[in-house]
This record gives sequence, structure tokens and C-alpha cells, in this order.
Amino acid sequence: MTDIKYPGWLSMLALNENLAVADMLASLFAAEPGDANAFSNGVKAYPVGTTFQPPAGPMQPTVASAPSTARYVGVSCTQGTLDNALEFISEGPYPKLTARGLTLEQIALFKGAVLMDPGLREEAEPRWSQFLADNGHVTEAG
Repeated sequence: MTDIKYPGWLSMLALNENLAVADMLASLFAAEPGDANAFSNGVKAYPVGTTFQPPAGPMQPTVASAPSTARYVGVSCTQGTLDNALEFISEGPYPKLTARGLTLEQIALFKGAVLMDPGLREEAEPRWSQFLADNGHVTEAG
């Protein structure tokens, strides 16, 4: 059963070179103060085909065969945030986003920095790894 307060799910991906812009977008929709750094603190994503070696010992990191190229963030969200995200991925117009003070130029900047797959939680959350794969990435978790 979906949490009534957080019925939505956002899967988001930003290339490492776009993390500062992605964090600016996260701060606009942040539910909690720490959410403003969501991408900088996100899960490392690697190119498809990267292999992972288990840690060599306790407190040792997993070793990836390729460097991380992006960050993944997956979060549950309110209906209002989900509505904003659905508008964000659309071709426009953007009445909700412009009402929040965003210009069309800012929206274009954010769209160039962040890939997003929003939806109802029970539908969107299970497809996070497919979203990553469709966009050429994997995480250590799958």
C-alpha cells in the first residue's frame, strides 16, 4: 500500500559534470533541508558494462572497473512534487514551475542536466534499475 503522504516516486540521473546544476534543481523541490544536495550525495552510477569486485576486507570499498560518471537519486515524494516533476518532463507549457519563479531558460538548463522518471510510487519505484540501464548506467546495487 502506498504512503498517502508520499504517493509519488522520482528516479533522477545527472552526469557528474552537471551535479551543481542538478543540486540547484533539487533545492527548489527539497522537502527536507538535506535534500538540496541530493545529487552530490546520490548513489554513484557507472557506465553499463562496469564490473564490481567485492571488498578486499572489512571497511574496504567495492572496486569498480570504470569510474563513476553520474549520480542517481530515487526518492518518494508528495503529490505536489510529482505534479511538478510531470510538468518538468513535459514539452510545456510550465505554469506550475513558472509560478514558482522559474524562467523558461532555467527550466531548459535543468532539463539539460537531469534525466527524470516520475510516477506513482507503486509503478515507478520498481523500474529504477531499468531507468538507469535505459540511460546507459548501472549502480553497484544493480
